[in-house]
Amino acid sequence: LQEIVIPSSVTTICMNAFKGCRKLESVRLSNGLKAILDYAFYECSNLKNIILPNTLTKLNDNLFAFCTSLEKIIIPESVTEIGYSAFTKDYYQDSNYGPKTVYCKAIVPPVINGSPFNLQAIIYVPRASVEDYKVVWSGYAKRIVGYDF
Repeated sequence: LQEIVIPSSVTTICMNAFKGCRKLESVRLSNGLKAILDYAFYECSNLKNIILPNTLTKLNDNLFAFCTSLEKIIIPESVTEIGYSAFTKDYYQDSNYGPKTVYCKAIVPPVINGSPFNLQAIIYVPRASVEDYKVVWSGYAKRIVGYDF
């Protein structure tokens, strides 16, 4: 299984759905998807490309942890919460593990639980919201950069 396309009729991807699919490289998610539960893509070590739809509001815990080939993630404006270790494991936070580039399109900074990103990631946010992000995501303040989406 190298590529999957989730049709718009699917509203939830269950916990552990694709956990450990090490050959999975690309995922296309359709609008209509409302939830991706914990560990859904955990340890998909060859996952390089995933586009998150604008219908998601939360990125659950450990969602993309140990997806070591995922270099970039675009978080849609609809996301209001990012779960614990969503893109990295907390004990790897200081390493170069996890996406190196994060684009977060939300005007209001999503609530983050724990440490969803590694400390090496550059995080691009709406230019007008940079200061808000630096307050709410204080652990990442030095890595936050304004961007025109």
